[in-house]
Amino acid sequence: MTTHHRSTLPAFALLLLLVCLPSSAAVVFEIETTDLTSGEAQLGRIVVSGENMKMEMAERIMKQQLKRASGASDTAPRTEYTKTGERETHNGYPCVKYVGRRGTETVLEMWVTDWSNLKGASEVEGVFRSLGEFATDLMESLQQMGGPMAGALAGGNPFDAFDNIAGFPVVTRSFSGGRPENETSLREVRNETIDPAEFEVPAGYRRQTMGAGR
Repeated sequence: MTTHHRSTLPAFALLLLLVCLPSSAAVVFEIETTDLTSGEAQLGRIVVSGENMKMEMAERIMKQQLKRASGASDTAPRTEYTKTGERETHNGYPCVKYVGRRGTETVLEMWVTDWSNLKGASEVEGVFRSLGEFATDLMESLQQMGGPMAGALAGGNPFDAFDNIAGFPVVTRSFSGGRPENETSLREVRNETIDPAEFEVPAGYRRQTMGAGR
């Protein structure tokens, strides 16, 4: 389940804050995000417990998307993902390379490892797939609203990769105008006992089931 605000765009920035379940057992993904233009790095977590997910980087990701969207046309193509035959080891995980393109432009390179290589994480695969489906449905709704911002966001859905790849991206590099812009790297996956309060819904938000539209 997901919560979102009454206004649409701020809602998506917080779509990954999900309501709590009684269980406190969680799988924690520790992620490092680096701005390749400034060198600034930031650590964050993705916490999954049962059907609940919390992503601490959601607001930053959306700010990047909104920055790219300014001045874009309302006919931005969707990202198409291609699995290549290249294989490398990244951060200790065997990976296969995926490339994301919009039209003829490469916008993403991902080194993806199979879920079975992530200790204790294979059971949360369905949560990530539901996230991809939910984000895609939301972006399609925005595109139907029209306008350059909606179109740019629909073409640049930052979460639809989970609905198009077989595994978890260990390293993801994003490109703009052919130049590398950001890199996201999986540092650690661990099982952890968490306070269920981490998934409490803030005042003014409501519950939304991911993937309900499919």
